[in-house]
Amino acid sequence: MRAAEFETRELRATCYPLLGYDRRRRGVAMAVIEKQGRVIRRYRRNIPLKDFEAWSEYIRSRAGGCGLYALYAGEQLLYVGVATKSIRSRIRTHKNAGKIPFTHFSAFLVTGKSCAARVRRIRDLEALLLKVIKPKPPWNKSITKFVAAKRLPKPNKSVQGTRRTPRR
Repeated sequence: MRAAEFETRELRATCYPLLGYDRRRRGVAMAVIEKQGRVIRRYRRNIPLKDFEAWSEYIRSRAGGCGLYALYAGEQLLYVGVATKSIRSRIRTHKNAGKIPFTHFSAFLVTGKSCAARVRRIRDLEALLLKVIKPKPPWNKSITKFVAAKRLPKPNKSVQGTRRTPRR
């Protein structure tokens, strides 16, 4: 079995049940994936800071060079940042300022149909990362919120399957 066939079978086994894939309706799940599109166009992790100049032009030329970036000291995550215009200039600013003592960085280029859509995705991804990563990276000080997202309401007790007893 070729690697591509294995990956396709793995995708079907893991993703299709989540998307409601039915073997009798072939292609439905892939149509859903293609319609929604991808969020991350390109990424590269753990780029040494000494290689920044070699990577900077490449990052700028792809997807407008905007997205998320992460700064590391060795293996420790120090900072997660947003670049709505240029990851290259944001990393260069951090490098020249010298406040954050990072040795490596990662770049995640985000897609979007328009600039505004791309910015919303970038901000939501940053908010998601900062809410999920524990402990919070030491150099991230501000609280980032989701763009136009609402919290799920607490479920009703009747929804949870328990009956309410009347008060006396």
